[in-house]
Amino acid sequence: LLAAPAKVDFEEELALKRIEFSPNPNNGQFNLAFELPEKKNTRILVFDQMGRQVHKEILSNFDGSYKNDIDISAQPNGVYFLIIAQDQKQFTRKIVKQ
Repeated sequence: LLAAPAKVDFEEELALKRIEFSPNPNNGQFNLAFELPEKKNTRILVFDQMGRQVHKEILSNFDGSYKNDIDISAQPNGVYFLIIAQDQKQFTRKIVKQ
């Protein structure tokens, strides 16, 4: 997963019905829950500050509620970016691992 920096080229903000992720800051383990209104292929990604992907999850034809625990505890402390994406739309939030 820690190959060359990823190219992320999204054009629009992804509209979520709801989003929850906690705790933030965290120790590399956090709960993620969200709800999407449209059925599409969905990507859940986490990148470090250098643009390296440290977590990836693909959901085929997903809509509705999502709830899962994300674990990036093997990564060094720092700032990470959570991206939830469908097509060329994305939702991005900063995560702090300490």
